[in-house]
Amino acid sequence: MKTFAITFKNEFLRMLHRKKLITGMIVAAIIPLAFALANVLALGWNQGLVFREDLFRLVLGVFTPLILPLFAISLVSDAFTDEQAKGSMRMSVLMPDSRTGHFAAKITSAVAGASLMMLSLLLSTQLFSLVLPSRGGWLLSVGNAVLQALGSLFPIFVVIGFSVLGTQFLKSSSGLFLALVGLAMVMNLSRFWLGNLNDFLPVKWLGAGANFIYLPFGSLCVTLLTMLLWTVFTCGIALVRFERRMV
Repeated sequence: MKTFAITFKNEFLRMLHRKKLITGMIVAAIIPLAFALANVLALGWNQGLVFREDLFRLVLGVFTPLILPLFAISLVSDAFTDEQAKGSMRMSVLMPDSRTGHFAAKITSAVAGASLMMLSLLLSTQLFSLVLPSRGGWLLSVGNAVLQALGSLFPIFVVIGFSVLGTQFLKSSSGLFLALVGLAMVMNLSRFWLGNLNDFLPVKWLGAGANFIYLPFGSLCVTLLTMLLWTVFTCGIALVRFERRMV
């Protein structure tokens, strides 16, 4: 356990120095500012259609399905494909921890990177929403925003799982992106898909806009179970490949 903590620390510090992570956090911080300024400039200080309690739900609908997955894939690609191409992976596996420990540390650091981007989005939203009019319980909306931020990370586990699996069979970042785009299209169109991709969006779990719309409990359980199964399945195959692969 001690060696894994050291391995994770090294991977996390390495990730913090990657420009893609910093870029993702900056993009996450700018999106709420753009929404708030557009609303204020178009409709005035106190006449906006977007209220401060609704801003996070609005930016989340853009950030989670479109932007965060791209940066999460980039972090995974840097941790596996790029390191192997540069030869630094060979040095990593010579450290005291096992290959399984290195594999888990890389995935955990990618999840931590996605969490940092989500934290940047959450904090900037709370800051820039102060220029918007309020219509009620702002503190309650902050708590709800935290729950939505945590819920938004669940689909990212699926994205990271497929990304890690792709890195074990593809040797370039561009090939990984193309493969995942094709996979997303196939999964969206296939009649064998176990659930609706739209149900992965956390606004379906924790409310959307002023009128709260929740998934039925059974549908929520199926959605969460589907995400868990896909993540375990893809990461499991990737781990087997990583253990046997020459680096």
